Amino acid sequence: MDIHLPQDVATALREGDPAPKRAKTRPRARMGKQVIDLISLDETGFTVAGDAPLLRGHLSLYDGERHLADCLIVTAAHEGPLVRYEYKRRTDVTDTAALDYVRDPSAPVALLR
Repeated sequence: MDIHLPQDVATALREGDPAPKRAKTRPRARMGKQVIDLISLDETGFTVAGDAPLLRGHLSLYDGERHLADCLIVTAAHEGPLVRYEYKRRTDVTDTAALDYVRDPSAPVALLR
């Protein structure tokens, strides 16, 4: 079966970018079912667009789908078209369970037989 493409379509297909473009992850805040894109994120707080819904209380921070931290926040300042929030408390998420005892630094890591 022959397929004929117009010359301009065939040229555009040949000149197209062969590497698929990966989606860039953006930091996001989730509060309940609301998901808000963050403009900037640092150690003391974050900034969102001024037209974003007002946030208050407990929320979770994500980088794409990776959970970064759970936070308790307060509004710090309205900086022109942006709103700045600061952390009252920020707890980073870890992939290991918390220990309820102090691990001895000289304890063996594994048992060898």
